Amino acid sequence: MSISDAYIVQYLLDGTSEVPAQVHWCEKDSEQFGYVARVESVDLILEPMYSRAGSRLILRFRHNT
Repeated sequence: MSISDAYIVQYLLDGTSEVPAQVHWCEKDSEQFGYVARVESVDLILEPMYSRAGSRLILRFRHNT
C-alpha cells in the first residue's frame, strides 16, 4: 500500500511546525505545486518530480552566498 504525496506533505508540515526554531511552510505560486520555507539563510523547497516510474517528492536546500 503506497502512501499518497498529500499525506507525506501533511506529515512533514505537521512535524516541522512545532520545532523550537519554527519552520513556516508556504505554498508556491498557483501555477506550480510545492511548498517553500526558510530556515536561517537556507531555502527549503519541497516539490514533485514526475517520471515514467511515477511521481516523487523532492526536498531541495538552497543557500545563496
